[in-house]
Amino acid sequence: NAKEKLQRKNLDFIFLNSLNDQHAGFAFDTNKVTMIDKSNKIIAFELMTKLELAKKITVEIIKRTK
Repeated sequence: NAKEKLQRKNLDFIFLNSLNDQHAGFAFDTNKVTMIDKSNKIIAFELMTKLELAKKITVEIIKRTK
């Protein structure tokens, strides 16, 4: 579904929240997500604090937008 939405909406990136993993999601200070870019490269980010995750996501986006 995410890959289809990425193409349908002509997005550069899409992120999937892991709602089934313990301590991940909206009710916690930690999260685990998967990033898919428009070339279908998939990067799975392990469980970490949301601040750490934001930093890592920012680095990945910057690398792909240069």
